[in-house]
Amino acid sequence: MSNPSLAKVAPLMKDGSLTMLALDQRGSLKTILANGKDESTIGDDRLVDFKAAAAEILSPMASAVLLDSGLGRKAMSLIPSEMSLILSADKFEQKPGGPVERSVVDPAVTPLLIEEINPVALKLLVIWKQGVEKDFRRGVVQQFIDLARKTGRIALVEGIVRTGSGERFTDTKSHGEAVVEAAIELCETGADVYKAEVPGYLPGQFDRIGGFAKQLTKSISQPWVVLSNGVASQDFAQGVKLSCENGASGFLAGRAIWADAASKADPRDEIKRESVPRLKNLIAIVKTARAAKAA
Repeated sequence: MSNPSLAKVAPLMKDGSLTMLALDQRGSLKTILANGKDESTIGDDRLVDFKAAAAEILSPMASAVLLDSGLGRKAMSLIPSEMSLILSADKFEQKPGGPVERSVVDPAVTPLLIEEINPVALKLLVIWKQGVEKDFRRGVVQQFIDLARKTGRIALVEGIVRTGSGERFTDTKSHGEAVVEAAIELCETGADVYKAEVPGYLPGQFDRIGGFAKQLTKSISQPWVVLSNGVASQDFAQGVKLSCENGASGFLAGRAIWADAASKADPRDEIKRESVPRLKNLIAIVKTARAAKAA
């Protein structure tokens, strides 16, 4: 591991790769659990229990697990003692059933809480809107980086890209360009690892991913991983493969691994039947892609 940037995030790695499991979803998880029904019928106990089941079954395979301090405490108690924990440090503006519209650093995630939970890393999700709110975002990211530095934790910044009006991009070129532009901006304040959307992806469209992944790799000095939000579950493995072949160090993903299990009456059985093989396959893809690139 000669790359000093990778060496800094070694606690999040397993076998030289970042193959991390995300279970910090809150409002979006309630939407998944509701499965088209009234979300008000889904109590917090359902979210807590699903996170716990997924963490217990899936975390031993991952290199690190991302959880939140509000609904993820039970899950934290069930992951292996040697497992690296990432703590969400973001608070969302999000309407029920809708996407995250904006995020800030969660005031509940204090140095005292961080000391109590003892994660190796903190995570901040940022909604990046093209051409607007740059000063606001920079202030939020700087506050997050300062918190990570003050508490001695790895700082992981995640960027979700939108148009200036808050819409999703509708063509692969614009999406890929936005992912790269967002990565450059959000890494300026000194993140240790960056979490990006699969660049240049739209459902079923893979042609531009490799080129934009290579461009992203050249544009930032930090190691970066892909997320699965917005990617069809059947497409995510290919997105990971193409991204890692062109410089990504792995993934930090949740929904593409376990979303269908979450909506089932007995999620534990579905996690074992479907989610475990998916996670194993993604880990193998990362290892193979990065080994080929290193050869």
